[in-house]
Amino acid sequence: MGKKEEPMIAYYEDARHFAWLVNGWICQGEKEIDEAQIKPKNIRLTGKTGSGRTARMRSRYRDVFKEIGKVKIVLMIGTELQSFVD
Repeated sequence: MGKKEEPMIAYYEDARHFAWLVNGWICQGEKEIDEAQIKPKNIRLTGKTGSGRTARMRSRYRDVFKEIGKVKIVLMIGTELQSFVD
């Protein structure tokens, strides 16, 4: 993880800031999500890559990963902050 991403990760780890992001981006500025609804999730995702002899398990880590629970909907948003596209 680069030094440029660290302040953004710390910022969006705060449930209040993450709620602002979701409300502004997905809910088009309407306050649909409250910070109390946001729960931290495991940021490590593990899966199989390749096939046959080249198959292996690989773990990836997300910078910020939260779960937003409502009565009938669970929305999961994973973000990856980066200073350049690779």
